[in-house]
Amino acid sequence: MDNAELYSKYHRIQTEEATFVLENYIKSIKWKSGDSILDVGTATGEVTAQVLAPLLPHDFEKLVGLDISPEMINLAKQQNKNPKIDFIVCDIASENITKTIDAKFDHIFSFCCLNWVQNQKQTVKNMYNLLKPGGDMLLAIVTKSTIFEIYELMASYPKWSKFLMNSEEYISPYHHCTDPEAVYEKLLVDEGFEVNICREQQRFMIFSDLSELRNTFLAINPFVNKLPEDLQSTYVEDYMKEVYNFNYFHRLECGEIVLKIPHRICTVLASKP
Repeated sequence: MDNAELYSKYHRIQTEEATFVLENYIKSIKWKSGDSILDVGTATGEVTAQVLAPLLPHDFEKLVGLDISPEMINLAKQQNKNPKIDFIVCDIASENITKTIDAKFDHIFSFCCLNWVQNQKQTVKNMYNLLKPGGDMLLAIVTKSTIFEIYELMASYPKWSKFLMNSEEYISPYHHCTDPEAVYEKLLVDEGFEVNICREQQRFMIFSDLSELRNTFLAINPFVNKLPEDLQSTYVEDYMKEVYNFNYFHRLECGEIVLKIPHRICTVLASKP
């Protein structure tokens, strides 16, 4: 997931999900003058700078976008012109996170990122410690997705299995969970958070352009660049065949045919006492 330039061009779905969450829940955030904000999983920074930042109070002190990928952060820094916004390379699940970031924040946001993190307990612990007392966080976590199902399918093929032995590392920890809301809420409460909202709901990725669909999925695919170069195009073709096999084609009222691909997202609003 280090193809920063491709991600920067094809992040519409992430933008739509972040916009949906913010439109519905940002009014519940408790703002004050001079707030500091952390956005976990900023990628190439467009959602942080173009979606989240305009919704912040004009007198916020700083907004920091965090991502594990140096390539993503490098491009985010190149594209950012706002002096109040900064971007840093950091693993939110690191056991030594204070070596990278020792600041405390009034608010934490994260959109469709934490589902890629396997060590959920350490991540929750880190976010708790990164928040100031009285701080809050608004998160959107993908719990179930066709993308994860395809990763599992591809890893089961003899043709690809030897290259995808660690595929489970790129599948949401909640993908096979029967009650993600209860599991995640318990993680939060056990760490000391007060949970206001922990709600899973159905959402859809809608594509009318098959080229955009292909590039959107490639932009977050962690396996392509790890394959031998002569096998990459074949893998991509097999991957897209699996997407089409789910038969999510849908006819709109106007007659247009689109792919309407379901996924489930858990929205979380929690605060640190």
